[in-house]
Amino acid sequence: MAGNTSSTSSCPAAMKATSNGLFQGDNPLDFSLPLAILQICLVVALTRILAFLLRPLRQPRVIAEIVVSSISFLYLFSKLQFSFLYA
Repeated sequence: MAGNTSSTSSCPAAMKATSNGLFQGDNPLDFSLPLAILQICLVVALTRILAFLLRPLRQPRVIAEIVVSSISFLYLFSKLQFSFLYA
């Protein structure tokens, strides 16, 4: 086992929900609500595009939804840090 080394780490600051606006100099993607809306719109758009591309193969829209959700889940899963599992 490794020695008991203590490292000083702090939690990141909590995200604010909304910004003061783009004209006030805030980046809207630094806030949680506009970021969530953008991500939802992106998933819906990708689902519609993939459903359109799968239409000649006579696949229902639910197949496109499953494919897009699994791709987005794998992307999210790869970005998470599981350092608490190895503590």
